Amino acid sequence: MTTAAFVPAKAFGRAKSRLSAVLGEAERARLARACFSRVIEALSASGRFEAIFVGTDGDEVESLARALGCDVLRDPSPPRAFSEIVDAALDAIAARGFDRALVVMADLPEARAGSFEPIFDAGGDVVLVPDAEGLGTSALLVPLPRRFDTAFGHHDSGARNERAARGAGCAVTRAHVPTLARDVDGPLDLVGRDALYVEGPRET
Repeated sequence: MTTAAFVPAKAFGRAKSRLSAVLGEAERARLARACFSRVIEALSASGRFEAIFVGTDGDEVESLARALGCDVLRDPSPPRAFSEIVDAALDAIAARGFDRALVVMADLPEARAGSFEPIFDAGGDVVLVPDAEGLGTSALLVPLPRRFDTAFGHHDSGARNERAARGAGCAVTRAHVPTLARDVDGPLDLVGRDALYVEGPRET
């Protein structure tokens, strides 16, 4: 069974707008780049994926992704909802012959190579990794071709994704992975996280 990873990432200069009250544009771009690099390098170090795809609307993201050995899928134009961007990418990955794909958010600074083992050990057609609040979706392993529309972009995407998958006849398992649970979305997420500004993967 061939497995791809897919990481959606908006242009670094437009990322993390909710942090504008505490970080300037250059700092937000640096933070987004550091988080993205850590996620990609953790995926690569895991050895679990035949390919890593990055979906983006940013030239700098594309350049870095290619330097890190990823394939790049440019976001559809005109702009679409986040879930539609993810679904279009999953369809493109399926067209390349992959049997399943893991969608992983780009702002998970604690990701490491070992973070992905619980996902593949969980079993089920679909494996959902909830965020720290148990509402959103940090990662989602799905079979290809895609059997349902994802719900990324909603604050309760976890429940929505699970409901859609079950409605499509998929067996769904939730995998709670602490190193994939906490993203960087608002000012409070930065507390005690000076290390976010250092690019590179953490220990396995």
